[in-house]
Amino acid sequence: MFNLDADQCAVDGDCARLGSDLSCRAGVCVEDGGSGGTTSGGTTSGGTSSVEAGQAGAGGDGELPPECVSNGECIDANFGQPYTCIAGKCVSLVTEECPLVVGADNLRAPGPIIYGAYTVAPDGVSRSVTTRNIDLVVSEITTKVTGLRGGPGGSKRTLAFVICNSYFPDVAPGTIEPFEPSLAHLVDELHVPGIISSLSAKDLEAVFSQRLNAAGTFVISPFEQDSELAAISDEGRLWNMLGATSDLAPAFRALLKRTDAYIRAKDPTGGFLNLETLESKLRVALVSANIARETDVRDALLDLGIRDQFDVQQFEVESALLTAAPDVGAVATDLLNFRPHIIVALAGSEFIEGIFPVLESGTNWSRGQGDSQSRPMYVLGSSMAPETWALYSGSESPDGFKTLMNRIVGVAYASAENPDLRENYESRLISGNSDLQDPTVLLGSESVYDATYLMVYATAAAGQVPALTGKQLAIGMQKLLGGTPYDVGPSQVSKVLSALDNGEDLGINLTLGPPDWNTANGTRKGVGSVYCLNDAQAGYESMFPKGPNSDALRYDPETDTLEDKPLPCITSF
Repeated sequence: MFNLDADQCAVDGDCARLGSDLSCRAGVCVEDGGSGGTTSGGTTSGGTSSVEAGQAGAGGDGELPPECVSNGECIDANFGQPYTCIAGKCVSLVTEECPLVVGADNLRAPGPIIYGAYTVAPDGVSRSVTTRNIDLVVSEITTKVTGLRGGPGGSKRTLAFVICNSYFPDVAPGTIEPFEPSLAHLVDELHVPGIISSLSAKDLEAVFSQRLNAAGTFVISPFEQDSELAAISDEGRLWNMLGATSDLAPAFRALLKRTDAYIRAKDPTGGFLNLETLESKLRVALVSANIARETDVRDALLDLGIRDQFDVQQFEVESALLTAAPDVGAVATDLLNFRPHIIVALAGSEFIEGIFPVLESGTNWSRGQGDSQSRPMYVLGSSMAPETWALYSGSESPDGFKTLMNRIVGVAYASAENPDLRENYESRLISGNSDLQDPTVLLGSESVYDATYLMVYATAAAGQVPALTGKQLAIGMQKLLGGTPYDVGPSQVSKVLSALDNGEDLGINLTLGPPDWNTANGTRKGVGSVYCLNDAQAGYESMFPKGPNSDALRYDPETDTLEDKPLPCITSF
């Protein structure tokens, strides 16, 4: 972002923090008697008059006249395209790697704030889920207050986001080279102080560690924090909207206990359990893809002592995020040989598309390896529900797929217990995206919305600094994590900005829930919740929505138990 303000000072004494021999002239700190100098925000003053961004370099004898003196001049000279005026030169906000600008209409203001964002394959027309959430926030804030205080001449600092591509399917995750052009644009050319990062964990770790950390950029990810991200020393400039991946492990353990009870209640005599005695431990296959997001949960679950209750065997599968064609054959065969009663799958498409078909084909689970055994229950990871439902719901296959939906439960991050803020946001999101055939595909992306509001509010909390930096945003973020409660969303924008102008510490209630943060780790405190896949069979299940049902059973960390109520998708679970 650029800070194009002319409000660095009110009196000469305000300039002392910037260096000796500086005086305050028209709100800008300049050298005494100087003929003009450029501040870090791009403004220049000569004598007692000041000029806006773009006139830098015009004060000395023999220098070329500036190409521009305002953003509007650059926009008009380039047929209405999003440009900004930096140090007397017109700079396009759009590049091949960053083809879209949200808030482009706000660029004509004297001092716009320009942030960056990474999302999946944007172009000048189509808009991703991330882009649509950012667009909603910019629209809501612009409608309510136009912008933040502190612009030149008492103007408002309007908001804009430069959207860059995060999707490079032919490059291994964690490879920084594809990001170099966009990083050069955002960091070196535009000097954005903050970025909303919808990057995968591997890519975010590479981009932040190798580039953004040294640049001092502030980053908010809408996603979870794995152990590799947690290991980065970021000086409070890297935040994740969801919890640590390992935060889900306690809910997995509680769900395993309930699944054990369900299996035993269905077969009280043990006729189809293939156990030595009724008291023997059930066999649990713990399958994880070889990426930190999944192995973190696996390791935390093992640390919680599940071996005390279950006969656990570990299996590892190649992640489709790292390998174009994961080899799943050996893992599938080993799972059949182990004959688990429960399969915990901490994975993605490599399991859904590669292992499910092997395990669920045929009519006999044991595959001739002894006595018949009931097909296993599946406990799936946090990202597996949508694809599993899309591929296998309504299957007419005569084999295991016809009962698969009644054998699947899973754990994901819990949504807010009070759904009011989320539901109001979802209504605005859907109504604002009527160009989509089915706007409900956007649901479940509230963490992007929350992250964008926090980015803007952190800017306001930073105050009127000479040049807004990632460090200043990190300081501002700390003022949003606990204090006077305010709600995210358009209804309280004015109140929030007024409170921040008055120096208050706030606790921003998000669509994700109340301000419950792990400030040391830079994450929200994650809590797991059980989901299921409801095929709405006749009877009890038909009373609930068809498809993935989130928060079907909430986990209580204080009691280490799941809600004591029936599961919507599986009768008697």
